[in-house]
Amino acid sequence: MNDLEIGVLIGLGYMISVFIFQLGMIFLIQWNAQRRKQAGNVIILSYGLYFISFAISHFISTYYKFHFLSIELFSLLIITVILVRGVGGLIFYINLEHAFRKSFKTHYTITLTFTISVVMALIPWPTPMNLVTLNVFHALFLSPCISSTIYFTFNTFGEIKQKLKVALLGILLFYTGLFFSSGNRYIFIQAYFSFPYYILLSSQILTFIGIFLMFFGFRGNTFSLELQWVKNLVSVHVIDKVRNIGLYHKDFLEAEIKSEDLFTGGISGMIRMLNEITESKENIDVINLEKHLILIENGEKIIVAMVTKKNLLNARYVLKEITSKFETYFKDYLEEYDAAEIMKSRSEFFQPTEMIIKNLITIEM
Repeated sequence: MNDLEIGVLIGLGYMISVFIFQLGMIFLIQWNAQRRKQAGNVIILSYGLYFISFAISHFISTYYKFHFLSIELFSLLIITVILVRGVGGLIFYINLEHAFRKSFKTHYTITLTFTISVVMALIPWPTPMNLVTLNVFHALFLSPCISSTIYFTFNTFGEIKQKLKVALLGILLFYTGLFFSSGNRYIFIQAYFSFPYYILLSSQILTFIGIFLMFFGFRGNTFSLELQWVKNLVSVHVIDKVRNIGLYHKDFLEAEIKSEDLFTGGISGMIRMLNEITESKENIDVINLEKHLILIENGEKIIVAMVTKKNLLNARYVLKEITSKFETYFKDYLEEYDAAEIMKSRSEFFQPTEMIIKNLITIEM
């Protein structure tokens, strides 16, 4: 490659570092905004610090990759890259395992494995072993971002799910672009291909595309939904519209709802009263209380009410799904059943509703 081509690749490499840094800052700004509302989310913070550590290490690796350096300085920069990525990855792994300790009982074994890989990568092994330890370390460093994004993508719905799919595609393209322009692949391409510049340029363009897709997919979304639901979902109630009795309820936060029967009568009365006051033909879908929101979904024969501390992402989608599935599963019983008989064993009779909710809301039940 001539000097101009090398200069272009260097410039693009530094630009990639800047854009990765900006991506990290998006998460940190979002985390800071939530922290001011006393709703700071460590997962968002972890993403931010991860991408900032990625940006710093990429900047350093771009420098030593395109410049002739002494062995001492080259070794020092590699060690710096490992340490910077080690800190970013370690923070990410610790917070992920802590946040999801109830769902995934890993007992910080993944964090320990990554820590060992950092130590192993810092040891000056003979060349073959050194390559193995570095590759293992880098693979583990890349894992938390893509694995957590896959998890959140599968556990969200609607527009947010679509945006996370875009972000996930961006991560894959980002990693693929970096794979062909980093480490041994960079040396291999230079040594064995006739036009290494165009291959390396294509890989950097692919990296840029991945970053821009991540910008679109992640920007403006508090996507770590499980943590929001855990802290803010109070209860879910299924009410028979005709007979005005509660068919099923599930409490997620203790001592928030004192009596299910009182709640059922109260919510039904509030809905009737609000409909009369507003003289609206449309059903009431939300009731604002002092400390809670009651989100309401009207089916043909039932009302599903969700009590939350604040409006949650995808809550409306979840309500619609619970309503639809409940009416489908219990259609025959809703049309004609003995209310007195059902009241005696309603908790057992409508128990399958718990699985409906559990499949939609991925928190401990």
